[in-house]
Parts: sequence; structure tokens; C-alpha cells
Amino acid sequence: MKQLLDRRDFQQGPVRAIAKRLWWRVRWRFSKKPWIVRMDDGSRIVTHKSGSGALIYYQGASEPETSSFLDRFLKPGMVFVDAGAHVGEYTVRAARLVGPSGQVHAFEPAPETFDILRQSVKLDGYTNVRLNRAALYDADTTVEFRIDEQPTLSSILAENTEGDKETIKVPAMRLDTYWRVASRPIDLVKVDVEGAELDVLHGATGLLARPFWIFEYSSDNYAQQGHQAADVLGAFRDLGYELWRWDGKRASPLLEQELRGITSTNIVAAPRDWQGFA
Repeated sequence: MKQLLDRRDFQQGPVRAIAKRLWWRVRWRFSKKPWIVRMDDGSRIVTHKSGSGALIYYQGASEPETSSFLDRFLKPGMVFVDAGAHVGEYTVRAARLVGPSGQVHAFEPAPETFDILRQSVKLDGYTNVRLNRAALYDADTTVEFRIDEQPTLSSILAENTEGDKETIKVPAMRLDTYWRVASRPIDLVKVDVEGAELDVLHGATGLLARPFWIFEYSSDNYAQQGHQAADVLGAFRDLGYELWRWDGKRASPLLEQELRGITSTNIVAAPRDWQGFA
């Protein structure tokens, strides 16, 4: 109940919020086909039945703070990389923000989710998006990918890990490899890959220009991939980044004691000369 009370759509209109939640459940009882929903910026995407899809339908964004950071940061002509693009929530938002002169490069390895991502991009006719059915990783290889009933929880299967979930082989590549012939620098990388954030970073250490990053912080997910939270935060700092918290309105330097007791949040990694938004 507390989680519902904290949702911004419930605070703005409790009756409408409850009605939308009821309709979400009823709709999926009658049809399993992907559904077109509208985001808070007016863009449309296609989603399957998932927790993130429900949140987009309820409140216009699955993670309002991440969406607001893209809105504040991205400008026409910028280059955005979406690692773990899922159904395209941030891919489509970024495509609108960077405009025809900008570029969006989206990576999603799960075949069914990738098909929905492609449909999302086609809805509004974006031509500035390049879709890649692959995972960003620390090597150019093929990896085992675990398919979860909740699509947003699907992930690369860590070495020496066994489980009862369906797994498939998917292509994986370093961002360094993908970007080595590009003539433009990357401005922002968004990473939400269920604990493999450090692997993505290790595959991008050769980028000549240091992009900004917004990445998922989840100590539990890191542990499943054999990483510690300190390893992830330390790797960014070793590459010359400062870490920031973004609350949806302002950026402030990250104090690690703020992370105590937090199971999941998003952190911004910025070059050390960044002073936040004016």
C-alpha cells in the first residue's frame, strides 16, 4: 500500500490511478498481444506484460528520475547509447530529444523483447536510431542469456552459475569495438543490465572522449554477477569520473553513506570537471 501511496500518479489522482491499475489487469486477461502505451512526453511505445510496462502506463515513465535526467541532459545533435534498451522507453525518448541530427544506438539481446523494441521505434517513424540485437559486454563473444518470466529481469548468466530458467546464446560486444570507426563522440550512456554494469564499463575503457553515464546501482544484482558494489563505483572513479545522485530536479555529489539500505537506484557518472546543471 505504501508503494502505491508513493506513486506520483496516485498522489495526483487516486481514483484515476486505481482505475488504470484495474484496467491493466483486465486488459491482459483478454489479450496477450503487446500493447501500445503513451509516455509522459507524448511518445508511444509498445510493451509486453511487465512491471516496467505497467509503470509506464500508470505514470508515463517506469523510472521518472531517469527519464527526467535524459530530458535535462540530452540536446539536439547529441549521441546516446542505450545498453539494455528493453522495449525502448529511453531509446524512443532519446530519439525525440536528440532529433534528426543526433543518434541513438540501442542494444537489446532478448529476441522477443528486441522485436517489441523495433516496433516501438517504428511507431513514430524515428530514423535516427540504430538497433542492435546484442548485449554490451567486456568481450566480443557469445554469452548465455537467462530469460526471466519478468522480461526486465532477464540477464547475462554469470560464469559458474546454474539455474532453472530458460537460457539462450546471444551475441555480445565491447562498446569500444562497436564505436572504433565512429566519427562522433558519445554524449551519454544509459546502462540497466541487471548487474552486468561493470562488464559494460570494462568494454568501454578505450573511448577517447569520456561520455556521461547513468547506470543502475543494485548491490544484489552485482553480487549475482560476481561483483561488489565497491568494485563498480571504484571502476568509474578510476576512469576519472565523479559520481552524482539525481533526484529528478537537481544533481548532487554522491556520498556513499547515502547508499546504505538502498536496494536499487540510479547513479550518474560525470567527468570530474562537471559542476552539475546550471
